Amino acid sequence: MSAIRPGLPDPLVNLLGARWAMGVPVLGVAWVGVTAGFALADGTLAVAQAQWEGAASLQPREEGGVQLVPATATPPPVMRAGVHTGPCLTVAAGDGVFITGGIDGKLVRTGPDGTTETLAGDTGDGVRCVVASNDVVVYAIGTKVHRLGFGAVDLPGPATALSFNPAGTVAIAHPGGVTMWSATGNTRLLPRPGAHHALAWSADGQHLVTGTEAQAHAWQLPAGQDMVLDGAGGAVMSVSYSNPGQFFATSGASRVTCWAFDGTGVARSECGVGSNVLVAKVACHPRRLVIAAGYDNGAVLLCQPGSADILFIRAAGGGAITTLAWSPDGAFLAFGAAGGEIGLIAFPELLFRPAAQREAA
Repeated sequence: MSAIRPGLPDPLVNLLGARWAMGVPVLGVAWVGVTAGFALADGTLAVAQAQWEGAASLQPREEGGVQLVPATATPPPVMRAGVHTGPCLTVAAGDGVFITGGIDGKLVRTGPDGTTETLAGDTGDGVRCVVASNDVVVYAIGTKVHRLGFGAVDLPGPATALSFNPAGTVAIAHPGGVTMWSATGNTRLLPRPGAHHALAWSADGQHLVTGTEAQAHAWQLPAGQDMVLDGAGGAVMSVSYSNPGQFFATSGASRVTCWAFDGTGVARSECGVGSNVLVAKVACHPRRLVIAAGYDNGAVLLCQPGSADILFIRAAGGGAITTLAWSPDGAFLAFGAAGGEIGLIAFPELLFRPAAQREAA
């Protein structure tokens, strides 16, 4: 049964969150602790705090269930740092800082106090994606991917997504497949036709999944066995792997599509609300078997494989959801929309039923 407590009267962002109008499209988000950094189309990085004294909270009722304790203080204002000339295309979390890439070809580090430092600059092409792990920063410019301070590799096409596995190997999505670049400098191509837009690793680094214009793909490593996953419903522009379980979620259909490895293949299921609106972004919770889904109409909800329960996070409006990410501990969710709104929502433990309640339900 579901771990989600249904039945809250309003979208959760109105009860346990905060939202701000930025006035320009939101292009990415990353977390540093309880601070979220949003990449904006005007070249700025918006930095918002998810936790503050006097924020709304939940507490248990004596008769059972939970009740809302309203906020007694407004959230801190958003800090905006000018980091790029032209759109800030991508953002990642470094070692206590934000790393951004822009259309101006610069790679910029921004500290929690808003101070900035250019790490690489004016390459003549935009920095389209960046990923960081501790003090290692990898970023893509056109058909070349750089490991800051450690060289670069050439690709058969422009890079569209980057992701580290636990061993320090970075997967690079591009037209024609995925290139693996290990921490020791070795490269390996996993070929598969199509333009690969998104990718995600399983927690153990044994599975890698990508999304293309019409399908999802999965590789079982180290053998590199490639599985084509039909039935995604449309262009898969967002994929997310669940760390607690062997399943991943994809966008592109009117409901969240889930894929689970069952020993003989991959089983497909759906969750969330079915409608004429497509799922634009998916983000699996880092500790629980729940999925945040952002839709083309701006709605955001929480759902769970095998359950009909949902929890509405944000109502429709304000353009498509363009970015969606959990904080590392799963205590907060961040979203950004094409219409320029950013939001942060708290997820206290009381929002989730304990195991005993689930078993009795």
